Amino acid sequence: MEIGAWVGNNGAATAEHMRSVAVAADEGGLASVWAADHTVWPVEYDSPYPYGGDKYPGDHHQPVVETIATMAWLAAITTRVRIGSLVIVVPQRNPWILGKQLASIDQLSGGRTILGAGMGWLREEFDVLGMPFDDRLARGRESIEIMRTMWREHPMTFEGRFWQAPEIGVLPHPVQPTIPIWMGGNTEGAVRRTGRYADGWLPYGCTPDQLRTGWDGVRAAAEAAGRDPSELTCALWVPIALTPPGDTTWPPEVYLQGPPEQLADRLGEYAKAGLQHLVMFNLCAPEATADQIAGIAADVLPAVRDL
Repeated sequence: MEIGAWVGNNGAATAEHMRSVAVAADEGGLASVWAADHTVWPVEYDSPYPYGGDKYPGDHHQPVVETIATMAWLAAITTRVRIGSLVIVVPQRNPWILGKQLASIDQLSGGRTILGAGMGWLREEFDVLGMPFDDRLARGRESIEIMRTMWREHPMTFEGRFWQAPEIGVLPHPVQPTIPIWMGGNTEGAVRRTGRYADGWLPYGCTPDQLRTGWDGVRAAAEAAGRDPSELTCALWVPIALTPPGDTTWPPEVYLQGPPEQLADRLGEYAKAGLQHLVMFNLCAPEATADQIAGIAADVLPAVRDL
């Protein structure tokens, strides 16, 4: 099992905080660092939050440092961790620009990029950005097709429903043969999309049982599409807290909490469910995040690395 960390670009969202998280992950032997995505945040909205509860657990006062800019900066201040997005709302972005940005980051980082991709849930954000919401799934899939073509062909042409291009140059290509795309989302639709055309699944907040059910669905969808499920990656972004024995700071719903031995045991349950790459949402004060990451890297990662 690999472990990565969210840098808090939509939390503490300061350069000092994000640098401390990224350096702790890079120097501590973690596998990845990640930046979340939202461009604007409506003060009032009716769209239901898809991960539990009626509303997102934050509001319009929460700063969000833009994802691509954060990824490029993270690539510049680290040397070995992979750089990922949690998750970019692909149908909100121009695929030619997004594909070029990601290929450029991959070139500049030496091949360390992962595209965590989502199709979006916040209609009001789409409205502000001038992007249609109802056809976002079709546009998102076509965007992924464009970007994958950009990353492996040159020159290229494209003839789709939403975008067309005559023969054009699209260099640079990524260092990697292609940038892996891990599909976000916990819904049945996200599970099917992952199996049909993504390279991995990156849901949020699943219990081991929920992850097992979803991962079984991903594998079944991949097989139905004629793909090899063993080539896909099972990842998970989930809250985690490294705490002393008996600590009751966090509610019992936070499954990954406790001392190192308990965290290792519970990560073992996730490994049995299929988990290969954990992305940590570290539950602690911002100023304590780097120390918590260092503690997990030192005392938990060695126990789960071979799971």
